Amino acid sequence: MDDILDFTFEVLSRFAISIEMRKDCDFSDPYLKELLIRSSFPKEREVISISSFFDSRYILFRYHDEYISIGPFLTSYIREDDVERDLLESSGMDIHRLLLIPVLPDSGLFRPMMSSLFDTIWGKGKYEIRRFEDKTNSASMFTPESLEY
Repeated sequence: MDDILDFTFEVLSRFAISIEMRKDCDFSDPYLKELLIRSSFPKEREVISISSFFDSRYILFRYHDEYISIGPFLTSYIREDDVERDLLESSGMDIHRLLLIPVLPDSGLFRPMMSSLFDTIWGKGKYEIRRFEDKTNSASMFTPESLEY
């Protein structure tokens, strides 16, 4: 079973997607720390799919005695012209850092790969996906630490 986890993480690392495993949910990304204070930790057999400002995404789940975070990543490319300057300035984000976030298109292999991972770990249909949309916390979302790969 760990082979599928290792394979998935190897593929994601080739796309420069940050992956972190922690026993206590004390992730290095300050945004995730704050989110987990306002939300709840993933339960056993639960995947939390987070969508936040600029449509960046994170995935959180629990595997055995560890919590795993994947992200941030985008599902579509952002063009500089498409970004609302007011929103960008209020987030404390710089356009160049925003453009550094890795992109995994929704139409690609990411979703099937993640579904295969969770189906293998827990069994097809034997887990829940909880979607969480967070559009309230732009200011602390993208820190230099969260974008270091």
